[in-house]
Amino acid sequence: CMLSAKNVSLNVKIEEADFQWNHRIVHGTKMAAVYVVVRTTSGRRLHVEYNATSKDKYAAVYQVDRPTAYLGDDDLPLIVDNVKVVVQSKKLTVRIDGKWLFSATRS
Repeated sequence: CMLSAKNVSLNVKIEEADFQWNHRIVHGTKMAAVYVVVRTTSGRRLHVEYNATSKDKYAAVYQVDRPTAYLGDDDLPLIVDNVKVVVQSKKLTVRIDGKWLFSATRS
């Protein structure tokens, strides 16, 4: 887990990758996905997944007893209590009022 704090955790999936950089082939690693778990002010738990390597270009937000919400580029934000999840121009933003701001951008 990359970050674990009260009512929030963040993790990433790292994969081996070959890519071009400055006219060279680099054999290294890249962040392929980000996962955020948040407990809201009312005690609801949100699981947010944003996968940069998936053909699906949306974030998935899972909640207990609710259908999965899929947020794509420029969809309206999902607001649950004190948490706002938005995808805009290939960038996921998870804002927890007064506490945290996480963002991840697809290349």
